[in-house]
Amino acid sequence: VVARFNGAVLWDLGAPLPSDLAVMQSYCGSGTGRFTPSVAAAAGRERCVSMEVLTSVDMEDEDVRQVLWRTGAFLLARAFVSHFGGNRAMPSNGGASEQGFFYEADVREGSKPAARSGYLRGAGKTLKAKDLKRLSRAMAEIVERDEPIERLELGEEDAKMLFAGNPLRRDYVRALARDAEPIVAYRSGPFVDLCTGGGPLLPRSGLLRPFLLHMTSAAYHMGDEAKQALQRVVGVAFPTHEELEQWSVNREAAKRHDHRAIGEVQQLFFHDAAVSPGSTFFLPAGQRMVNAIVGRIRREYRLR
Repeated sequence: VVARFNGAVLWDLGAPLPSDLAVMQSYCGSGTGRFTPSVAAAAGRERCVSMEVLTSVDMEDEDVRQVLWRTGAFLLARAFVSHFGGNRAMPSNGGASEQGFFYEADVREGSKPAARSGYLRGAGKTLKAKDLKRLSRAMAEIVERDEPIERLELGEEDAKMLFAGNPLRRDYVRALARDAEPIVAYRSGPFVDLCTGGGPLLPRSGLLRPFLLHMTSAAYHMGDEAKQALQRVVGVAFPTHEELEQWSVNREAAKRHDHRAIGEVQQLFFHDAAVSPGSTFFLPAGQRMVNAIVGRIRREYRLR
């Protein structure tokens, strides 16, 4: 699924090796998936480099887990465009987190042509549960096709031309170009997307199974409230159905112990995103508890 150099550096299978790495191309050891270190005489190098080919996804290996989830973000971006169409969804950015993967996109209600600036027109769309199900179906179809995922390395000008129709992506191209080149993108079928994390990804879309898209939320382009409002979709993937099922069980157990939900059930407080997103409004019973806690703190301060 991925190659690891010197026990640390991960690299895409099938992609040209980085210029500062050289390995002997003869396979060593039946079933070990390891290449022996070798002196790269042709390259004039004296140091040895070892490469390990990882043939399965081990969720205990954090590096490999991140490869799986970065691939999930890439395929979710493709599902956005496949389901909503280019006039209704514009990919922004995504990646892996500690809990799974996510992708953010500008999604519109209408199907109007983009404005001259490249931004989509029409009212912004808030994704609902039915949209999540449709995105899941679109992503499942992409996974089922089991198409190759190819790494592309681009210069700044090539990247700007490739993403000329997406002003959100152009912002990331400019940001990446300030750090270093080449700029990394990935292609699968007709879809190409920028990879701000630099990869690697799994070599084929069919390796991402099973997966689950389980949450939507609002976001802002590049995390800046002054920029474009976006829709974020969050998902998770595992090597086996059993691991995904166990994750779902653990998630439901965590929900039952969520103080935000418990407080609302006990009528201590409530939330209203329409009035003030993220704010908590105390009900009488909750306010009495707050008053009692604050009173205790004040008494302790006086004693000290």
